[in-house]
Amino acid sequence: MVPQPDLPAAEQPAPAPAALPSLVRMPAGQVEAMLGAPESRVASGAGERWRYQGPGCTLDLFLFPDVGSGGLVVLDRRASGMGEQDCLRRMRDGA
Repeated sequence: MVPQPDLPAAEQPAPAPAALPSLVRMPAGQVEAMLGAPESRVASGAGERWRYQGPGCTLDLFLFPDVGSGGLVVLDRRASGMGEQDCLRRMRDGA
């Protein structure tokens, strides 16, 4: 964002936060490195549902085996309480 010269520095609009990487196709190890261990893991057929609970939001990740690597990867995700990017940011930052 370009500063607006007619506004004092204290009134300049804050830059938009950078988008976090998409969780889709992210391997389980990378998810845990970014967000820590999930609060719960529930088996769902060949996959698992991981739930992360944070201040004001819940994030459910649906992981299934990757044919190439054999490890679990995120195939779907759902955030409730706020948008996915805001929820991810809170989870990552521990806010």
